[in-house]
Amino acid sequence: SSEWRGTEPVDVIYGHDLLNPKERAELLRRREQEKPDLLVMAPPCGPWSQWQLLNDPELVDAKRKLHLPFWTLVRQLWDGQTRDGLLALTEQPYTSQALQLKIMKERLQLYSAEVFQCRFGLCDPVSRRPFRKRAT
Repeated sequence: SSEWRGTEPVDVIYGHDLLNPKERAELLRRREQEKPDLLVMAPPCGPWSQWQLLNDPELVDAKRKLHLPFWTLVRQLWDGQTRDGLLALTEQPYTSQALQLKIMKERLQLYSAEVFQCRFGLCDPVSRRPFRKRAT
């Protein structure tokens, strides 16, 4: 078919907990069954942001270890998509240290682009001024 296939979003705001191994396994199963044309993944960036450099390194390391399952899942989903000839996209702040993880750097069919989020209408809710936040 020439129509794109979509699927329901998976996000904490909809009650999902991807730190739960059962929910991660279910998401992998769904991807395999539904085979979406494009899978967009935006794991939490908090522990990986440049602002974390201001915090206690041991605390940052503990938070990053807690969030590693997100990145393992991203890699598994990415590999499934590319194996099936489908598209995968990750979105993170441009300076996210998560993108320096070996499992992220070694993804096949990886093309990076720096994009300012204001290009997609992201703006301050009060001033309405465009955000110039860089993402990749």
